[in-house]
Amino acid sequence: MFLYVLLGSLATRKDFNKVNDEFKEKIKKNIEETKSRPEKLGAIVGALVFGLALMAIVISPLIMFIIFWVRSGFLTGFRYFLIFSLFWPLFTSFKRTIRTDKTTINEKHKLTTFMYLSLIFVAIIYTIFGFNFTLIEMIEFYSASGETFSNTISILMPSLLIFSVSITFYSVISKISLLNIEDIHYPHWTMKYPFVLMFLVGSIYYVLIYMSELSIEQQQLINYSRMKGTISIVENLLAAAVIPLIIGIIFNITNEKRDKSLEE
Repeated sequence: MFLYVLLGSLATRKDFNKVNDEFKEKIKKNIEETKSRPEKLGAIVGALVFGLALMAIVISPLIMFIIFWVRSGFLTGFRYFLIFSLFWPLFTSFKRTIRTDKTTINEKHKLTTFMYLSLIFVAIIYTIFGFNFTLIEMIEFYSASGETFSNTISILMPSLLIFSVSITFYSVISKISLLNIEDIHYPHWTMKYPFVLMFLVGSIYYVLIYMSELSIEQQQLINYSRMKGTISIVENLLAAAVIPLIIGIIFNITNEKRDKSLEE
């Protein structure tokens, strides 16, 4: 169902054409407004550099896939292909995602963005651990990595996995509910950032509870005693974030009810 909604959304989008048309129009306007020859030359050179940068963003996934496939194998190449494939959707969707326009079109694109990012993250995790793994294996992998902030990463990565799965289901359900609404200005509250961050906070709390409920042998396996200091800091940060996020959600619901009343 998720793939059906996502692919259907991507098939109907024309972000690349829109960006391309706006880019051409901007270049034409800049050149027409500049009077001196050096200014026109500067506008053309700037447009050329920006165009090359856009082209690099578009083809970078394929380039990285080939490079890392040759170096480290297919799975590693595919992992970097997924990572670099995030750049173009983020570039084209960032402006629409942060817009406050309360239209069904904007909400649909926002939900599609969250679905796409969630799918890519989950796919990256699968390229690292395979399709059959447990949270404790994931935590152990990062706790034993020896990387800087390994304790924090051990908590954050499984939390992001749970968050991605949760937000995917919510996005799909919300997107389906919007498909049958024809009113473009229908005030439908679906995806607000305090609500999204509450998903993340809940996911982190779940991982912390999961780790605390492990057996002594399993806790020794992930060096749980060494992680207690980091866990304490994370708990304090989460506790400080919960109340503002709840207030933000209440404000969003209140504003939504007010907008619906004004529409009526």
